[in-house]
Amino acid sequence: MTRDNLKLSVIAGLFLIGIAIATILPMSFHGYPITHSTQFNLSWAFQYQRQFESGQFYPRWLEFSNFGFGNATFVFYPPMLMIATLPFKLLGMDLPTSLVGSMVMAAFTLAWGIYLYATLYFPSWLALVVSGLAVASPYFLIDIYQRGAIAEVWAIAFIPWVLRSTHKLIDQIHLPASQRTHAISLAIAWGMVGLSHLPTLLISFLAWLPMPLWLLKDLLNRNSQEVIDHNNPYRKPSLLELKNYIVEVGRCYLSASLGFVGISFFLLPVIGDQKLVQIESVNFSPEYLPQNRLLLDGLLSLHPRLSTHWFETGSGMIPYFGIMLAVVIIGAISLILGQPSLKQTMGLWMLITAIALIMTTDLGVWIYHLSPALQKIQFSWRWYGLTVTTIPMILGGLCWQIWQKAPVTPTYLGKITIKIIATCLILSVILTGYVYTNQIVFKRTGFDPALINKFASLASQKEFPKEPDAEGKGIPILWWHWIFPDGLAIVDVPEYRAKGVTLAMPPDRNQPLASYGNQDSHIQIKQWKFGLREIFVDSSANNPSVNEYLTLRMFYYPAWQVWIDGKKALLEQNSQGQAQIAIANGQHLVLVKYIGTEAEQWGKTISWVSIIIAIVYVFGSQRITK
Repeated sequence: MTRDNLKLSVIAGLFLIGIAIATILPMSFHGYPITHSTQFNLSWAFQYQRQFESGQFYPRWLEFSNFGFGNATFVFYPPMLMIATLPFKLLGMDLPTSLVGSMVMAAFTLAWGIYLYATLYFPSWLALVVSGLAVASPYFLIDIYQRGAIAEVWAIAFIPWVLRSTHKLIDQIHLPASQRTHAISLAIAWGMVGLSHLPTLLISFLAWLPMPLWLLKDLLNRNSQEVIDHNNPYRKPSLLELKNYIVEVGRCYLSASLGFVGISFFLLPVIGDQKLVQIESVNFSPEYLPQNRLLLDGLLSLHPRLSTHWFETGSGMIPYFGIMLAVVIIGAISLILGQPSLKQTMGLWMLITAIALIMTTDLGVWIYHLSPALQKIQFSWRWYGLTVTTIPMILGGLCWQIWQKAPVTPTYLGKITIKIIATCLILSVILTGYVYTNQIVFKRTGFDPALINKFASLASQKEFPKEPDAEGKGIPILWWHWIFPDGLAIVDVPEYRAKGVTLAMPPDRNQPLASYGNQDSHIQIKQWKFGLREIFVDSSANNPSVNEYLTLRMFYYPAWQVWIDGKKALLEQNSQGQAQIAIANGQHLVLVKYIGTEAEQWGKTISWVSIIIAIVYVFGSQRITK
């Protein structure tokens, strides 16, 4: 790397860090905001961090949830949003600050990815402008400050990495096979999207599917990102070039598949174990179906009407709809005058943005009815996560066209002046919309540092497995959780509770850690740790012809397995959903351990195998190159 390149990299890095910090500046003054998901972000981060520190490097079962009965939350919810808080926790930051820190990291990941992607098409100065526009995207800020959807924030941050890796992989068509190194990058990028947010994974994958094929005319005639024949940029490819391109396109889809296989430890249980939990609660209300949360309805009947839902009207979502529409219209006009080298890719960004728009109107509502999987995204405007990348790239394309096709003037200075004025004019129009929309976002953002700190303080005082006296008078905190005179109790989402769990939250009475019939004195709890229980039961004084159940203070879930005196036994579920074990008369040592369902175990095996294959591929390629 030359000194000039190093200097440019340092300047770009400092700029990207600066805009990432600027994104969370309000949190620097007021702390973590009160959002739609604050109650979950705080409780999940607290439990994930506590269990991680105890040695559970991937805590799928949250032990403090539901008054200590537990919940299979991170069997089904992607873990990236909590993993991102761990570095800040390990640095000694408190719970709310670790969440704020994770948002800085997400904003930087987005800015860095957009910058690297934009430099494939634009000069560095314009790529920095594009990255700033992405981080300032109203939808990105709505997710952070209004919805608290930090899982979706992380998925959005990895989308430009997917697009860049796809471009780079196809662009290697002119290189020897031994030098094609971006297949693993694409696999990792897709894996990170999958470990961040499943609805965004589904949406972004559907939008990405035609991308490798779409890039045919744009990239086939490039060599080192330069058009080979300027006089004939759309010449027909030779048979050899066409064959190589087909292979490279196939490599793109293979890389995506490898990325999904690599995260089988998460995806396989998500797919295979939904029958074990109350997953239908995800869409517990009609307003949690995307076809019922459109931003613009009535187009088909020629009576258009904007949404009147309280969130859409008050969060800035509707003005952002207007920004998207304006960018699509301006971009469509510009395509007529666009440069041949950029027109194809601009068309791709335009298409993705247009699809996102259509899917929030009744023009696309029939697709939701045809696809039950798409109905699980809950809100139609989740498609807007794609536009956090595409809209800034479209604006970058418009600005670059101005610089390439500025009117001829007598002087060089005059031409530069026209370029600057025209570029600023384009950006100012969109930035005005951004500023107006983001003012709405921040105006509706609530901060309550005292409440956040109170929860964090009470959570830090919790001792596992001790839970507060549920028969005392409890006070709700953050809508879902409870403060009792002797401590904090945490509730969790119902969609990840096992089938058959009916116990109300808060429970109507206190539950001991373990009970055996009516003879509690015959129980000795030797261990009750995260993911492990060891209990000695002495029932020799009972009627030898009667077997009793050992009932545990935890919800039944098949990932927990039982051994009695070293022999595998059956874990059962009582009428309220608690875990229970039939114990014969006599003295017995009962071991209960979380080892995962069959899908979890197979998923881990598949992930390890795929990682080993990827490592062998990378090192094998490097050896061949040398």
